[in-house]
Amino acid sequence: KIIIGYVGLFKTLGLEKGILIMIESLKYLPEKFIAVFVGGRDEEIKEYSTQADLLGVKDRCLFFGRKNGDEIPMYQMAMDILSIPYPDEPHFRESGFPMKVYEYMASKKPIIYSKLDLVEEVLSDCGIGFKADDPIDFSLKVKDIVKNNFYPVLVSRAYMKLKEFTWKEKANNIVNFIRLK
Repeated sequence: KIIIGYVGLFKTLGLEKGILIMIESLKYLPEKFIAVFVGGRDEEIKEYSTQADLLGVKDRCLFFGRKNGDEIPMYQMAMDILSIPYPDEPHFRESGFPMKVYEYMASKKPIIYSKLDLVEEVLSDCGIGFKADDPIDFSLKVKDIVKNNFYPVLVSRAYMKLKEFTWKEKANNIVNFIRLK
């Protein structure tokens, strides 16, 4: 099996975070692909499980509740592809930059993400973007990742790029910015 994974809250501020796009994309992917979702509340797990059942892909979806911080890397390492499937909504376009970007970059796994400006700023050269809200494009990009041997060059670039986002590096950028004023 090839595991496409999502780790994080299933909803934020009552907004769906693209879980349904991942579930629906399974209709366009061969049976060897499964989706694993980690971080939902009980009622969300039930809701998405029902949706997966209605779409005929429930047997290819695994849902897990919230986990402790020290457990999250184990789940991420068990996945073949990590996903940030955010919808094209104002919150995610304008202010919803997820910390999971950095966690995913550290995992040394390929990242598929919605092509929204905030996430594009970091992942455009080290992840695979898909058209937000489009399960067919998502599935095509997943197939592309597998066809390209899980993009080891992009995975390596993402991991190396993390050095730009340490607290020390951010502090240096702020100090340098202030000095320019």
